[in-house]
Amino acid sequence: MSYLQTIEDGNFNSLGTSTASMTYAYTSPASLGYNGAIGINVPVSKKFSFFTEVRYINQTFSPKNGKMSAYSYNGSGLFTSNDFQPYDAQIAFGTESEWQNYTSTDNSKPQKLYARSYALGGLDFTVGLKYQLWSRM
Repeated sequence: MSYLQTIEDGNFNSLGTSTASMTYAYTSPASLGYNGAIGINVPVSKKFSFFTEVRYINQTFSPKNGKMSAYSYNGSGLFTSNDFQPYDAQIAFGTESEWQNYTSTDNSKPQKLYARSYALGGLDFTVGLKYQLWSRM
């Protein structure tokens, strides 16, 4: 999973609005979820049948770490792995956060942010017509 963060300076400089975009790839050791489906099949003739299915998928993702995978300034890609200190290029999710004041004086460690969870899910409805090519006798 990745996260895109965009920062604009609000046109405070004389050159116009500047935009910095950072994309972070989130990682987690494991993620659990569930899915279920139910459907019906209605024969229309010997070779054709109508079917419908409803499916639901749910999964929770709780990242443990994040690492910057892309950086651009005013639309120009500027990212190389050595451009940033670990504090700016990495995130450690846990029980502490430095998000409000960025007070860390040690740039050799990842930035700390509160743990978070993302609910990933979807509802799927499928309708179709099946044609039987051959059958076992």
